[in-house]
Amino acid sequence: VATIRPPDFYSEAHSRIWKAIAEIVAEGNMPDVIQVQGRIRKNGDASVVDANVWADIASTRSQCFFGQGLEYCKTIAAKSKQRTMLKALHYCVALGYAGELETEDFLSVVSSRVEEASRLEEGDHTPMWLNDVILGEFEKYKTQRDVPSMLTGLTAIDPRLKPQEGHLVIIAARPGMGKSSIAGRIALATGNTLFASLEMPNGELGRRSLSDRVGLDFVQTIARGREAEIVGRVNASVRYIRDQRVQVVDRASITLAQLRAYARHTDRELKKQGKGRLKCVIVDYLQLMRDPEALKGGNREQEIAALARGLKAMAKQMKIAVVALSQLNRAAESKDGSARPTMAHLRESGAIEQDADKIVLLYRPNYYEKKELGPIEPCEIIIAKDRQNGPGMVVVGWRGATTSFLDLEEGHEAA
Repeated sequence: VATIRPPDFYSEAHSRIWKAIAEIVAEGNMPDVIQVQGRIRKNGDASVVDANVWADIASTRSQCFFGQGLEYCKTIAAKSKQRTMLKALHYCVALGYAGELETEDFLSVVSSRVEEASRLEEGDHTPMWLNDVILGEFEKYKTQRDVPSMLTGLTAIDPRLKPQEGHLVIIAARPGMGKSSIAGRIALATGNTLFASLEMPNGELGRRSLSDRVGLDFVQTIARGREAEIVGRVNASVRYIRDQRVQVVDRASITLAQLRAYARHTDRELKKQGKGRLKCVIVDYLQLMRDPEALKGGNREQEIAALARGLKAMAKQMKIAVVALSQLNRAAESKDGSARPTMAHLRESGAIEQDADKIVLLYRPNYYEKKELGPIEPCEIIIAKDRQNGPGMVVVGWRGATTSFLDLEEGHEAA
């Protein structure tokens, strides 16, 4: 089915006519020439749609064939897309000749503009009856058991931290609280995930993930000459990690357009391997992303706001969960010494609160209360925002030796 809108017409007069027709149909009436002409006068468009336009339409009626309306609509939609792409390319050419952006930023803008121009509109914005939406969701859950969702592998938190496709989840904390560790757990427990590691080298991410699975610092164990004791656990963990299909992008920074390109690449690779589709994209962390267009003429807060909106849009368009780690500002380390974070402490942009479906804050009280840190200490997982279930908080364990989380119900007691 071809869906066309008034801007899809090359002629402004034809665009105004189509707008009038659409308004009449929306009111439940069958449009005819008299009604359309009346609506055009009412809309103040008579100067654009003059007698010459009507005469031209009348002269071409004999060349149109009954029943070919859908084909004409497809032609109009296709030509509109070509013009949209040409406008995007002309903009990119002008931007390139202006020479105001660095090469990498320029390429990022080009990629973003071309992707936006080439995105299909059919079905994306078509209104649907609510009963059809409900039936569609029911059928999806009934036939597709593997609905993309995000898990941590921690039974205490998973019932609360489960975004469906299209969700943007923000996990925020001060440095050293374990953001990357919980993100690694999410990647492995969810599977079919792209992990954009902007802060941590992929080698360190790999070591942490393996240590988390093995349950001890395997690097130190090998250094002590005791690798024979853990080789079985390491091999089993490596097989598990391999089967979870997690791709890692190791860059110092990344733009939204580049992240989308990597996500599409991972999705294609998974489908090619017969492993399903991409479920989740994780960004570690949001403040290391860039948006050259938003920053140009603006400030860092506007750039972060644009990035948060872009991540939410990517989640909806690709039907995946997007998890973005975020830093908290120093105000989180408050005067009373508690340092318990709130959403107000999100660094550089309050707009993150608006776009996120869930905001999760990490807090380890022992770290700030200067208590002696035992092998396992408590960590509060504060769910500050949750569109589905409301705010809440659970406590899990933090094992500093392996920089990993665990359920306190596993027989351990927090220090």
